Amino acid sequence: MVIALTPLLIASYAYNFSNFGSIYLLTGGGPVMYDSGGVAGYTDILISYTYNLAFTAGKGRDYGLASAVSFINFLIVAVISIQAFRRSKQMENIN
Repeated sequence: MVIALTPLLIASYAYNFSNFGSIYLLTGGGPVMYDSGGVAGYTDILISYTYNLAFTAGKGRDYGLASAVSFINFLIVAVISIQAFRRSKQMENIN
């Protein structure tokens, strides 16, 4: 059963890790953390922080830093997904 559900669990994790819509609609990432330069908020996740850097940052648009943060976000999700697929293959060999 776990083997069949592994792709679904990974997709669900990746979606929830990047759940931008809920954060943006409910709080907009706020309230703002003033020690972060006004870019990050207390309810931000990596993807909403990236959006704020690229499109709504107060000091201008920082596309370079936003692309670096989105690449880090991709790496985190990719590493966790690869580990989950490896574990599911190990469980497949047991059965």
